Amino acid sequence: MNRYLKFGLPIAAILGTLGWLAVSSTKETAGYFKEIHEVKQMGDQAHVKNLRVNGYVKAGSIARAGSSTTFLLVEKPGDGNVGDNLRVVYTGDDPLPDTFKDRAEALADGKLGADGAFHANKIQAKCASKYEGATPPPVSASNKPSTI
Repeated sequence: MNRYLKFGLPIAAILGTLGWLAVSSTKETAGYFKEIHEVKQMGDQAHVKNLRVNGYVKAGSIARAGSSTTFLLVEKPGDGNVGDNLRVVYTGDDPLPDTFKDRAEALADGKLGADGAFHANKIQAKCASKYEGATPPPVSASNKPSTI
């Protein structure tokens, strides 16, 4: 019985510590994926929770001042910019991605500030047109492959 206690107690302590670390780190880094209108409806919760907001960069809204970049996220793509918008202030350490430009789909990670702006510490952007496959040229009678 003494041998079981000798090995069982340290193993239980190690497993308990690992479990506690896993649970506590998950709570601290948990992020909630929200749409712009959902962030505005969250109230005070948006100021304390880590959020990930999805939207499209409004054309002409990107402004850089020193290490800070400010832009507007809108809900709908295109020039119409229909739907809610959210002012985003990015002050992260990483440079903005090359695909971050007007009308690009973007994800901003951060928290809503007391000033009503979303303060992001990470930005991800994608440009769907860059990754779409090229359409093949139409096949006409003159360039059809011959069959033997």
